[in-house]
Amino acid sequence: MKGTALVLLTATVAVITDVVVGTDVCASCHPNATCTDKMDGTGGKVCNCMYGFVGNGRTYCQDKDECQLGRICGEHSRCHNTYGSYFCTCVSGYSPTNNLAVFIPNDGTYCHDVDECIVDGVCGEGGVCRNTDGDFYCKCRTGYAVQNGSEPFQPLTHSAYCELVDCGPPPSVPHAVQIPPIVTRCGSVVQFACADGFTWTSGNVTAICGHDGRWSVPSMHCKGKQQQQQ
Repeated sequence: MKGTALVLLTATVAVITDVVVGTDVCASCHPNATCTDKMDGTGGKVCNCMYGFVGNGRTYCQDKDECQLGRICGEHSRCHNTYGSYFCTCVSGYSPTNNLAVFIPNDGTYCHDVDECIVDGVCGEGGVCRNTDGDFYCKCRTGYAVQNGSEPFQPLTHSAYCELVDCGPPPSVPHAVQIPPIVTRCGSVVQFACADGFTWTSGNVTAICGHDGRWSVPSMHCKGKQQQQQ
């Protein structure tokens, strides 16, 4: 009887110990792990590292650097790892389709081109904006000339700008006077007439301010009236 009782007692202790060990699994999980049921149908428990962490679930669960998984954020983006997670931003010239500053691509968000040309005056006075993939550039419209640089230019990185073409004072013509008003901008036309005592004999009587900032010179000839009578 004593031998039988000893066997029964040993078996009971073994069962209790197994139960205790089973319940202690969850208590031994790492702070960054969760305790879940085993999938083998034994009814046991297992520690699994939470999303964003990797490890054995009990002694360690270290941060998983999602940014090392290739282009997880998609094209034209930057990945930023955080403790237990990550987030994405778009490079200059692009913005997230969710219209927020940051995103995680599991909702379908991606970086698309920003049309900088929708911003009024982005190229300054006289500038014409042309959007490109991830960037933009500017050229000067007719009547303006680029200053402090060359075309095309990028106003956010270059110091170039467009300035209204001004040809300055019109050219002088012998024995002729300019007829007001006198406008010196690109495309402006100044009319000439022979001075008192002179008459027009031939040639063009206008000067035009060109795109290069120079006046065309009239070809007119004015002859003195006394000279005509001789």
